[in-house]
Amino acid sequence: MRTLETIKDIVNEFYNLDISVKGRTMDLSKARRVYMYLARKHTKQPLQNIAESVNLKNHATVIHGVKCVNNDLCYDKEVQGEIRTLNAKVKFIVTPAFQLESVFRTEKYIEKIYRKYI
Repeated sequence: MRTLETIKDIVNEFYNLDISVKGRTMDLSKARRVYMYLARKHTKQPLQNIAESVNLKNHATVIHGVKCVNNDLCYDKEVQGEIRTLNAKVKFIVTPAFQLESVFRTEKYIEKIYRKYI
């Protein structure tokens, strides 16, 4: 859940909104859809957890939001730029923890093999 909160903070800061509040304005809906897209892309959280993190009713809303962003990415240059920027921020902040963990595991494995044969 920590990564969902981090992604939510990044999107809130980028759009200067709080995506957890109830409302259906165009700006708020767009920010929520972008959050759902990024959360789906960068985490392995179930759809229900993503929905609950922004006070939505069920997983179907997340599926719809991700589809909308995927469609917008095909045609809308503004959305493409926003997603590119947010993707970079999320990768920089969220992803390194997972990468470091795998690097440490790899180093331990190499050290184990090295000790075994030398």
